[in-house]
Amino acid sequence: MTSTVTQPYDLYAFRTKVQKALRDIATVLETNKRPQFPRDVPHTYDDKYLLAQLLTNSAVAAQLNSLEALGLDKEKLKTLVEFATDRAVTLRIKSVETCTFDREEEREVESASYVTERTGVFGSSTTTEKVVSKVTDYFWNFSVTYEIFAFRGNDPEDKVTLQERRGSCVLKKLNDKTSPQPSQSVQPSIDLNITWLLQTLNKNLLVDFTIDRNSKDTHTPRRNPQVEAAINFMNNFYIWANTVSVYFQNHLFPIDPISKTVASPSLYVTSVFVPVLPLCYQSPNQSLLEDGKEEYDSILILFSLFLYSFSFFSSLLFSLLYYNTNIQTNYYKTN
Repeated sequence: MTSTVTQPYDLYAFRTKVQKALRDIATVLETNKRPQFPRDVPHTYDDKYLLAQLLTNSAVAAQLNSLEALGLDKEKLKTLVEFATDRAVTLRIKSVETCTFDREEEREVESASYVTERTGVFGSSTTTEKVVSKVTDYFWNFSVTYEIFAFRGNDPEDKVTLQERRGSCVLKKLNDKTSPQPSQSVQPSIDLNITWLLQTLNKNLLVDFTIDRNSKDTHTPRRNPQVEAAINFMNNFYIWANTVSVYFQNHLFPIDPISKTVASPSLYVTSVFVPVLPLCYQSPNQSLLEDGKEEYDSILILFSLFLYSFSFFSSLLFSLLYYNTNIQTNYYKTN
């Protein structure tokens, strides 16, 4: 069975990220806890299928946390889970941009002063002169309205809205009355099928991903239909998130004079601490050879974001771009 993931797995890059995380963790944990790569700690696995389920459930929980930051609360999630019992559920972001003429203003612009020296019969004289030009500024009101929602089946009106916002800014052109942007532009919708994600939840809205070990198509903890479906969804989520980020950062922000000079550089996040890491450590009160067992701890690091607001921004939009820039999933081949 061939994986559908198109993002290449870079072992060196992955280890580099984990090594950086190890340095960060060292400043948080107690000194007697020294996390290490599993390869550096003698260990055994009692159940690799259970491990695969645990990692996949952690990945699903991370995706749900991302959607929660975008406005998916418990009641909305409950509704979407009900949608997914008999129909496909699609997550969509759509936006409409408008640009309308506001006003024109005429002003005088002085050039740099210069000195002129004149020589005549009665001697020389100097004068300081400036050239004053009249220019016209044309002002345009640009606005964008966007909405993130999930809908059932093929009816976008049967939906649950996660968030919506309208942002605006003023654009100025010098001596040019042509519109800087189209009068109205309906951007193509960006869709993601989230049916699989919703179907991993049980009736209590808890993540409950499992592998069918008895299926004839289940060969290993990695090579089975359930994990293949999980990888396929994570890859599609990555593509969706990246497409949304490209729209905001590469298309929308450069239009706004404030966003393109202040906001956009702040959102190109290149390194994010990942709170779920494949690490083990030896208990100081336990020998590595004691019954061939080791003690493992789960490490959860919480971090907070400072959310701010510009003309196109809301705190939810910052969350959208922050999470979307950094939605990445790494799977280990355990076969």
